[in-house]
Amino acid sequence: MSTPVLRFLALPRGRISDRLAASPDDLSPLTLLRAPAGFGKTTAAIHWTDGLRGSGVGVRWVRPLERDADPRLIWQRIHEALGGDARRRDQAQLRDDVDRILSSLDRSTVLLLDDYQHVTSGDLDLALSRLLERSGRLHLVVLGRRFTSLDGPLVSSRIGVTLLSGDELAFSEEESLELAALYGVSQQDHVARLHRRSHGWPVIMRSTLQQMSEGIAPRDSARTLAVFGRQHLEGIEMPGAKRALLTAVLCPDISIEVLTEVLDCEVDRAERIVRELCEQGLLQESLWEYTSRYRCHGGLAGPLRTLALQELGDEMRDIRLRHAADLGRDDPAAAAIQLLDAEEYDGVSRLMARYFLEVVRPDGGVVPRLLRIPDDVLREQPVLTGAVVFLMGPGVEVPEQRMAQLFRWLRAGIRSELREGNYEQNIAAIGLLIAAERMRGDGAEALRISRDAEERIAQVPETRMAGYRFTFPLLFSALGAAGLVGGDLELGRRNYQQAVDVAARFENRIEEVRAWNGLTLVTALSGDLRAAEDHMRRAEEQRAALGVDAPQFSGFNAVMSAALIATERGDAEEALGALDPGLAVLNRLEHWPLMIVAEAQALEVLEGPRAALEAIEHRRASAQGGMPSTFTLRCSLAAFAARLSVRLGDYAEAERVLETLPLPHPDVSLASATLLLYRGEAEGALRRVGSLSAVTQRQRVEALLIEAAAHWARGETETAIDCFAEAGDVMRRLGLRLLLGTVPYDRLVQLAAAARGAGAIDLVDEVARLPETLRTETFEPLTKAELRTLGALATGLTVSGIAEQCFITENTVKFHLRGIYRKLRVTSRTAAVERATAMRLVPLESD
Repeated sequence: MSTPVLRFLALPRGRISDRLAASPDDLSPLTLLRAPAGFGKTTAAIHWTDGLRGSGVGVRWVRPLERDADPRLIWQRIHEALGGDARRRDQAQLRDDVDRILSSLDRSTVLLLDDYQHVTSGDLDLALSRLLERSGRLHLVVLGRRFTSLDGPLVSSRIGVTLLSGDELAFSEEESLELAALYGVSQQDHVARLHRRSHGWPVIMRSTLQQMSEGIAPRDSARTLAVFGRQHLEGIEMPGAKRALLTAVLCPDISIEVLTEVLDCEVDRAERIVRELCEQGLLQESLWEYTSRYRCHGGLAGPLRTLALQELGDEMRDIRLRHAADLGRDDPAAAAIQLLDAEEYDGVSRLMARYFLEVVRPDGGVVPRLLRIPDDVLREQPVLTGAVVFLMGPGVEVPEQRMAQLFRWLRAGIRSELREGNYEQNIAAIGLLIAAERMRGDGAEALRISRDAEERIAQVPETRMAGYRFTFPLLFSALGAAGLVGGDLELGRRNYQQAVDVAARFENRIEEVRAWNGLTLVTALSGDLRAAEDHMRRAEEQRAALGVDAPQFSGFNAVMSAALIATERGDAEEALGALDPGLAVLNRLEHWPLMIVAEAQALEVLEGPRAALEAIEHRRASAQGGMPSTFTLRCSLAAFAARLSVRLGDYAEAERVLETLPLPHPDVSLASATLLLYRGEAEGALRRVGSLSAVTQRQRVEALLIEAAAHWARGETETAIDCFAEAGDVMRRLGLRLLLGTVPYDRLVQLAAAARGAGAIDLVDEVARLPETLRTETFEPLTKAELRTLGALATGLTVSGIAEQCFITENTVKFHLRGIYRKLRVTSRTAAVERATAMRLVPLESD
């Protein structure tokens, strides 16, 4: 067969020709153009092969078979295209003759088969691919709306395949404008809008531009699209296909199961209908976890909407509800949008009770719809009320009176649900109330509700667990998060573990990933890095098996865990890289203080405590005005900053910070004990550590190291070694190393040597490998007068200038300078200023 003749103006597309093969040397053994009708497969192939002929490549077109033709006739058409003996009619003879012709090819030859979807089958696809084994000069090009095996692994694993899909064959906006110029249509803005409306579907663009060139005004192009869609509908002969298409117009991403119900037919017949519509380009298929789903082509969905509403009439509400309930399995956010648009609030509540975090995503269309729900509905729907409260976060200005009203409705709704025994929705509402309290920064109230909820859950009979399979993981994760941000890491650990167990039991994989992420972080913060690494591996395995990104919010728990582990394992740069996604949205995270601490820990290892402190100051400023954090976490951050000041030698700043914090907080007590230790007040350090209760394993190690150093300073060698050995045992068991930097390095070296000598524990090598940035020393505290003198000295003043500024005599200045030099262990004013700057006792000039 000769090359088909184009009977309309067509745009040669160099982009497509280059993708197929810019030169004979680029030809693939097998090239597939797979797209629905009207995507210009044949047109693109004609233009491409016209260019190949000038390069000496032979081009043979195979006459396409008609629909329902005997697939075996394809061999006769191939034989004919290759110039075989027309007298041969026997099937075996035809195949042999085709093999002979191919084996004797003397130049590169392209064999094109068009409309292959009419005959595709597994056996025929594989037989065609084997033709390529007959000659290295043969290049097979197949055009079709679908293939059975040619585009699958059985073929692509054996030979090189170039595949162009409908997405690639669709017109780019530039190509649409070029086609308009070819048709003499000059309204570029209008053509660009038409391109976007039709999604670049070539047949729509060409037919519409042709009609415009014949006198249809630009304002009629939208109607032209509607006419185009109606014409396609009228051309559909298969019974049920029109109803299926119009249903998909109003129910995007409808499943084959729901379509089967709507069409009232067998599944096989429904599948044949949607396949035909997909091949026509009218439907688009997508594969989801549970099913195949279909939506109308974007260029036609709008124009056909009115017709769909007319045709489906009173049935539409019921169909939409069935579709939304079904869609919730795969795309809860889209299902929620459809239910909200239909004002089916009970359905939305049930959906959100199961898939809350998947529905309330900032990038979806659910949020603005939730915020428009009438108050009379919210008052009766605690889950929806909780969702609205949940959304009243950063950037949303809400009067305090309105927030108080929403909280009253939420609490009243939960009590009502409890009285009525609606356990499943009650569980979701409790979780939302806890989340709302956390987001207000009220960690204490969130903890109180969480501990009460934990007791209530323990009373739920085991036989009823299955009824809570969608909501229990959400609630347990909410309880775990309350423990995380409220400072009760054991509460967090218990409930995240419960969330993992329940989600795994009922195969709720997304919730299982979320729970693993939370469990990983509370475990890492507690200090058990070996267990945290195992949890993180489990979370990643589950996420990879699902083939999805980490869930929206809990993904940042994984980010922080990865950073904490990487820092401890000696790769602080990797830790900083892991934190980048979280730091970019710091003010949207309720646990932003933990993120800042994780970054500061990595920076301290890389650059020292000064860089870490500067990072804290910068990040803390950027987080202001965003998501409120709990008082507990803010105290932990401030205490960490105070400890960094201690490590620098800026004891006055550390004391100033710690005076504002509550001593019962474990991190504050440890920071205060560290300050006392470095200032030489060993007895005070021991008293402060002794007041600690309910500490994590990490905090226990820090306390033991402080006790060891304090007892050593008091000459209590045996007790010091015992504390040091116990700390070392715990560190090794948990996989910790950097906590050795808690105490002054010279004392650490002495303790390690003494412990090894006593046969208690050998940590000498671990101490020797401690990074230089974590090796600290103690300084005798400067008096207030010495600090004032030092500040004046740093400005470059002379002794007389300092005396004048500080209102003291020059002899007093010299007395203070001698004290400064001695305490900072320097011998000159230049060295004193340099040391003081490094210790942040005086600001940098740029500051």
